[in-house]
Amino acid sequence: MHDLQAVVVSSVQQLKSSNADSEGAFHNLIEIDHAVVPYLISAFQAETDDAIRAVLVEIIWQHRQPETDKFLLEALEDSSPKVWKNALDGLVTLGSPEVATKLESIRKRVATKWPDRICWIDEALGQITESLKS
Repeated sequence: MHDLQAVVVSSVQQLKSSNADSEGAFHNLIEIDHAVVPYLISAFQAETDDAIRAVLVEIIWQHRQPETDKFLLEALEDSSPKVWKNALDGLVTLGSPEVATKLESIRKRVATKWPDRICWIDEALGQITESLKS
């Protein structure tokens, strides 16, 4: 098992605890080398607990790696509100013109499936647009 993968496995177990280890694991996964992101994405895909999946989405976007935008766009279509809202926060943080363009196309697809998400996506697009202007 790769060292980073072992760290992720151990840290996800700590995230599931309700003690101080959980907060430490959260910060450890944010501060660790960016090479951990693929392992975090794998952990997200294997996880069944929506709360942990939402935390993993936040940790992934906190790494601020441009290649995570595809993952975040996919997470927008998750059934858990905590997950897709964290993904949207991450997309706003990344806020590139490419993300805005991709978010526009996702908006169209999501509109028929989850119309209640449109106002959230519109707000995110507005924030990205404002950020790109400054």
